[in-house]
Amino acid sequence: MGRDSDPDQNAPEAANGDRDVRRSRSVMSGETYSVWYWVRLQQLYPGKFKVHGGDPGLNATNLAETPDQLRARGAVEPHVGGERIASIARGERDSDVGRVCGVYGVSPW
Repeated sequence: MGRDSDPDQNAPEAANGDRDVRRSRSVMSGETYSVWYWVRLQQLYPGKFKVHGGDPGLNATNLAETPDQLRARGAVEPHVGGERIASIARGERDSDVGRVCGVYGVSPW
């Protein structure tokens, strides 16, 4: 198993109790695969798929800190972030195909 996937590995970030580096690497791997898959679907079935990026924003979950710590930083309840993503899935943001949509509108990059 590689350093990024083995939780028992004695990596510096694991020794400090900081797993954010590993999480971000996992997310980047997933995003890379998702983009590759989307490109392949577009080649096989042009014009039949709509792809959006969805940003639920900062949610009060226990993934990084406690929910109360996140609420103190301005996090919303998880169902609010879920509703943001659900609005994309329902087609309410179809005019923003190919962009990242969030509470702020469309990502400026």
